[in-house]
Amino acid sequence: MVFFSLIRTFANNMRNIRLLATFVVALAAALTTAAAEKLELRDITGGAFRPEAMSAVQALADGESWSQLTDDNRRVVKYSFKTGRPTGTLFDVATAKDEQLSDIDGYTVSPDGRYLLVQTATAHIYRHSFTANYYVYSIADGTLQPLSANGAQQTPLFSPDGRHVAFVRDNNIFLTTIGDASSELQVTFDGQRNAVINGIPDWVNEEEFSLSRAMAFSADGTQLVWVRYDESAVKEYSMQLFKGLKPERQELAQYPGFYTYKYPIAGETNATVTVWAYDIARHQVCQLPVPVDADGYIPRLKATADPKQVAVYTLNRHQDCLRIYMCNPETAQCRQVIEEQTSQYIREQILDGVQIGSRHILVPSDRTGW
Repeated sequence: MVFFSLIRTFANNMRNIRLLATFVVALAAALTTAAAEKLELRDITGGAFRPEAMSAVQALADGESWSQLTDDNRRVVKYSFKTGRPTGTLFDVATAKDEQLSDIDGYTVSPDGRYLLVQTATAHIYRHSFTANYYVYSIADGTLQPLSANGAQQTPLFSPDGRHVAFVRDNNIFLTTIGDASSELQVTFDGQRNAVINGIPDWVNEEEFSLSRAMAFSADGTQLVWVRYDESAVKEYSMQLFKGLKPERQELAQYPGFYTYKYPIAGETNATVTVWAYDIARHQVCQLPVPVDADGYIPRLKATADPKQVAVYTLNRHQDCLRIYMCNPETAQCRQVIEEQTSQYIREQILDGVQIGSRHILVPSDRTGW
């Protein structure tokens, strides 16, 4: 067995060596060609050698089509999966009514396919998080209305029935009814920078788990569930800021400034996480008793097909024990359905690879070493 293992290892190493050699030859050829054409640093940093790609692509609910933002960021076009050809235009800044936009940064299609959330004025925060000004576009009549008139929003989310949109502003959650601009309702009130965050992760959870949203509607759209991060006990870190280029910050031209945020280095205090639910019809808030370590994580929060079950994932700080709980936001009852442990750590691919069906849960696992 040892002999065959050695043979297999040798074969794999030879394959890797061949792949590396092929890559080096291709790289050398590319550099030789580039040198002959007077390769400039600005060509590399400006994206001249980046491959072409499709961006802002979304599969549509009909199962037959996908949508894509055009290269000029002015239209959202519908395409056929069967033919790959365009079959219509879902949104065009030139024909939108009531509001005038020059272009857009992105979009989200509602579950029922009737509306688009159009993203503009994007301002990035960390690797995944950003604020933006969103507009609700009606595909039927072409009207375009601001999602909110009270400031930029984060991570807007359609309810499954397409009636509501939840979003975060200044660490608090808000809820609006589609078609009623005056319906904006504040769900949480304790959000405060560098203290409490509702519905979006703190820096550590965003960075560790590629997470930008920490809230979900129940399957019937009657309940909104979110994670609350209490980072008031987390120590602060100050990072120097300079003038920069895009955008230029003239106020920092002579002296640098500082960006201060909660940053728990290894061994220091983490944010405390809890799970909460909001009953939309009754306007009632309750905490869901999800067992999680004082310094643990909630890396994912997902709706299931059952309105009475929202899946909550927990990890210990060492990240070698994943537990999944099914929580009923109406009764505030939670039960553990999965425990996955590994001698190393739970990979992010496992978190994203979990598939929850009506009777079974498929969990990718490293427990066998593969």
